[in-house]
Amino acid sequence: MKKEAAGVIIWDMTGDYVESYEGSGKIKSTPLVNTLNEVFGKHRKKQIKKRWR
Repeated sequence: MKKEAAGVIIWDMTGDYVESYEGSGKIKSTPLVNTLNEVFGKHRKKQIKKRWR
């Protein structure tokens, strides 16, 4: 946020979930996505500056 990044790149997030109970297949939470939403969700930019021609 200090360097005004336009976003993030995530290579793989298939393991980003916590089940309600082991083996249930029901997702309780998604820690990585939740954190990204907390950090970037509240900092909405007007518009990303064009950095190329």
